[in-house]
Formats: sequence, C-alpha cells, structure tokens
Amino acid sequence: SVGAGNVLGDLIDSGAAAVTRLDTVFRQGARSGIVTVAHGILHADTTPPTPVEDPAKLDFTQDIHFVRVDDPEACVAMVTKLCCDILPKALRFDPLRDIQVLAPMHKGTGGIQAFNQALQGRLRGADARPGRIQPGDKVIQTRNNYDKNVFNGDFGVVLGQNEEGALLIDFDGARVELERGEQGDLHLAYAVSIHKSQGSEFPAVVVPLLRQHSIMLARNLVYTAVTRGRKQVILVGDPTAYAMAVRNASDSRRITGLLPRLRGEE
Repeated sequence: SVGAGNVLGDLIDSGAAAVTRLDTVFRQGARSGIVTVAHGILHADTTPPTPVEDPAKLDFTQDIHFVRVDDPEACVAMVTKLCCDILPKALRFDPLRDIQVLAPMHKGTGGIQAFNQALQGRLRGADARPGRIQPGDKVIQTRNNYDKNVFNGDFGVVLGQNEEGALLIDFDGARVELERGEQGDLHLAYAVSIHKSQGSEFPAVVVPLLRQHSIMLARNLVYTAVTRGRKQVILVGDPTAYAMAVRNASDSRRITGLLPRLRGEE
C-alpha cells in the first residue's frame, strides 16, 4: 500500500484468497542487470553495482550503474550532468521524455526541490523561472481531473500558454488545456518522489541515494526505484546509503491488525 495499511500483502499472507504469482519479467530483458540487482535487493544483498567516481567510465552495454558521490551538492551536479549531457550524448535519450530522476525526499540539498530547480535551470537556461511552471517544463498531475481526462501520476510537457494563463500540455500524446484554476495540482517533474513513481516506467531513471535520506531509506523504496527503469538505471550517491536501504525491511512489516482477523485469530 502507498498509504496506511498493507491490504494486499495481508490478503496474500493470510491464505484467505486465491493468489497468482507473476514470475516473468517483461519490463527488462531476461539477462538484464537491473533484474539481477532487483532480485538482490529482495534477498537483502547490500552489494550495489560496482561504484565508479568518473561518469566517463560508465559502460552503457550494461543497464545498471552506480556513480559514487558523497556530498549532496555534488550529487545534484552529477545528476544534472547525467540527465543533460551524458545520457543524451551516449544513448540519445531525451532529457524530458526519456529520463526521470527519482528521489527519496522532497526537501534538503539532495531533495526533489533541489533537483527540479537545477534541472529546470539547466534545460530552460535564461528562460527558467525557478519553481514556476512555464512552456517547455516537464510536469506531473497530482490529482484526478475527470473533466479533462488527466489523472494523478500523469506526466506531461508544457507546450504553450495563452494570454489568460491557460497551459497547453502534452500528456503522452494527448493535448490538454488546463485553466489557471486547474493548475494547482500541476507540479514540476524533472524529479519526483520514488513513491510517486509506483506503477510507472521510464526508459532511464537516475536515483540519488545519500545518507541524509536515511529517514526514508528502505528496501521496498530502493526496489521500486530500480525497477522503474526499462533500459538504464543509474544510482548516484553513497554505497553506504544503498546498504542502509536494503537492510531496512521494516517498512514492509506494517502491523495492521488485518492479518489475524483474516486468519480468524481474533
């Protein structure tokens, strides 16, 4: 469960409902390093992909990598370089449509807000207005808008803005105009939270992991981040933070009270 509780997990563990287990991976190839690392995370293997300090040494015949940086400000700079220079040059990925930064926390030097500001500034240049959405920005809808057929978690790119302030946005090929009063649920999405990415997939993901994120680091969080990438996953940060996350399985052991009820123990 994204929010409180563990409804599906408790139903599966209770034996009270029929369960079908899916064991074929379609998002990545059968020999994918992403799959290998994901399985390692599930089995509490704290060994990350071999860390490198120089991104020029990344071997893109492999699909998962770890770039080591220890300082939050250096992490922001490295993530920006990967998204705006290295991945577009090496693999011709579009920074807006193909690459997604997934971070554990919103605030702080290594938080989502810092990454959004850095990436917006780099990609928009002199046109950037920090924190404000404008034509050319990558955005995410955070609440269902049934009138416009746009839903929580939909990513888009702003194409233009009219004199009344309405934004024309390309949501995966569907062009939608959002009036000023509808834009409160629209946020910059160069970087989003790992939680917000659940259910989504991207050609490439870049995942900052720092010790300053320790309050949020958990096994299911890093597993979710790693498995969002179809073709490339780059972890950026401190291998110690990766190990901290993999060791912490507490978030997956929520005490809900539902399981004993399903088993008839109460």
